[in-house]
Amino acid sequence: MDNKKNNNLPNKNIIGKQLVKRENNITQRRTILSSTAKNKNTFSKKEVSEDDKKKSDYTVYFAMEFYLKEKNIDTTLKILEKAITLNPENASIYYNMGIVYSDINQIDKSMQSYEKCLSIDPNNQDARFNLANILTKTGFWEGALSHYEKIIEVDEMAFDAIYNIGFIYLRYLKDYQKAITFFKKVIKYNPLNKEAFFNLALSYYFIDDKEKAIEIYDDLLMIFPDYSMAVYNLASIHFQLNRKDRAFNLFQKYLEMPKHISEYNFVKIAKRKLRE
Repeated sequence: MDNKKNNNLPNKNIIGKQLVKRENNITQRRTILSSTAKNKNTFSKKEVSEDDKKKSDYTVYFAMEFYLKEKNIDTTLKILEKAITLNPENASIYYNMGIVYSDINQIDKSMQSYEKCLSIDPNNQDARFNLANILTKTGFWEGALSHYEKIIEVDEMAFDAIYNIGFIYLRYLKDYQKAITFFKKVIKYNPLNKEAFFNLALSYYFIDDKEKAIEIYDDLLMIFPDYSMAVYNLASIHFQLNRKDRAFNLFQKYLEMPKHISEYNFVKIAKRKLRE
């Protein structure tokens, strides 16, 4: 891909929110056991008996229950490999392998596992979502967008996929108008999604519509008054607009709020602004 990674936000004094993940409850959201995909384009070299299919499903279940309790990577993978010998076309094996490899940061193997899962079961939207997230983090944004868009084709209300498209346009591709479009869609389907509100305001900020950004942050804080990062960004924008009194009040409020350790640098900036 021609895309280059850029992990820096355009303005160090404005906080940006991160990519949304789907919860990997070790299995797919629908069920811990995923039956073999009925895909006319994929088939085993030999016919798999119904008994072996059931054994394979049970083995996957056992492997991931064991993984939840023991967190033993090597043994879990060996059990999953046993499930492959029983039914190599069981998509859930590769889906769960993708999760395990991702947990130990073996990104290439995780990607390969999700791709294998999708080659057997193209309708596995959780595998597609997780693969898209990996592609996003490794800088292959066009590939990630393609997978997120396929998810939305199946479920137009998949607001986590819609959000992540907006995030790619905001953080990496710097296409803020498109980011605005997708964050608005998220809010349409999930009006209490504070991350979407946050990044919608941030997108307006980056097209230099600071008044609109202020309006959205004000609305966000009406719903989530303890959202410290929104308070910080709102203070920063007022400061840039030379509304010092309002900015100072907000910076002071920010310093008094509970914060995540990752906000340490912003605390230092807020203190410095109060001294100016």
